[in-house]
Amino acid sequence: MNSNGAYLDMGAAGSAASPLPEDDNALRFYSPERDQRALVYVRVTIPLGEKPTRLDCTRVYEMELARLREEIELLKMAAE
Repeated sequence: MNSNGAYLDMGAAGSAASPLPEDDNALRFYSPERDQRALVYVRVTIPLGEKPTRLDCTRVYEMELARLREEIELLKMAAE
């Protein structure tokens, strides 16, 4: 879920060139454009409608911390 509203996403991608064939006339397949392929993108996302209510995960976080503390205590007792 996006935090506040509209955001911009951008990036770039490309591909590596394929190797030249291992023929006697390998250079006849050579193209100067073979290494010049790339993609650049830009995306603007604008959410429509009402902003949804966010979940409060504080209680779940506290329960997980308590479980981990108990697990550590059990490991300490087993090590003694």
